[in-house]
Amino acid sequence: QQRGITLGFATCVDSPTRTDRLMLHFQLGNCGVYNRPTEHIVALATSMYNHGQHCGSHIQAWYQGRSIIATVVDSCTGCAEQDIDLSPSAFLTLAPLGVGRLHGIEWNFVQQNSRSVT
Repeated sequence: QQRGITLGFATCVDSPTRTDRLMLHFQLGNCGVYNRPTEHIVALATSMYNHGQHCGSHIQAWYQGRSIIATVVDSCTGCAEQDIDLSPSAFLTLAPLGVGRLHGIEWNFVQQNSRSVT
């Protein structure tokens, strides 16, 4: 199954959340979507995931002047309530993978207006 490249613009809809961030490798998320470490994807803490309520939603995260937009595809049982897990490519946009854990990132949910390019 081929996937298109999605180009989009985000606008904030919730207030920013400040917390620690973890980085894990993804395969099949709880949202039932297969994904690759090269995709900008994220897992929410189980309480935020709320039985899949945010599957397919987008978040924007900021760290030291850099930002990413990632799609919610999974839950993170080991995360504190406001923590998120980022895919390697999303994490790498913010900091080197060797850092392993980022402190003081801000993130929030965003609406993404997008168009697909094949």
